[in-house]
Amino acid sequence: FAGEERFPEIANPIQCRWDSHGRLWVSTSQAYPHVYPGAEPRDRLVILEDADGDGRHDRRTVFWDQARMLTSVEVGHGGVWAICLPQLLFIPDADRDDVPDGPPRVVLDGFHLGPIGHTPANGLKWGPDGWLYARHGIQATSAIGPPAAGESQRVRITTGVWRYHPPRGRVEAVLHGMTNSW
Repeated sequence: FAGEERFPEIANPIQCRWDSHGRLWVSTSQAYPHVYPGAEPRDRLVILEDADGDGRHDRRTVFWDQARMLTSVEVGHGGVWAICLPQLLFIPDADRDDVPDGPPRVVLDGFHLGPIGHTPANGLKWGPDGWLYARHGIQATSAIGPPAAGESQRVRITTGVWRYHPPRGRVEAVLHGMTNSW
């Protein structure tokens, strides 16, 4: 449907997610795992659609091409959620026209960025409880919270699972002690 060999525009896919319209959202990263301070954004969120039902994508839309260190994507709550280390971003698209309604908003920050290895936060996925879940790798500890949060208001996590509740704006660690959650 979207292999790199046949479709070079899907270079270095990091994660993909199906939406409620049967379209595949792919986070692609030209930079991972080599991120350099001051580097231009090169990662993007691409939507692939099989409009004629033949099992191959025939429509490709670049939803957003200003990402840097993009490791995950999820769709819901009026927009698109993306982990662009060291942040969790929300890109509004309330009218669902596949064009951002405005600039991304930083929802959480404090995700450790290096050494890259198995460190990054990744794997966004809606849980049946309405929380947005994700993983955190093994090689560093992050202190995540809203951008203005002080150290005591942040959640520390390493090698585990964390979750975020959009309406409440609450983040919490769910699980610690995994090995490589990437």
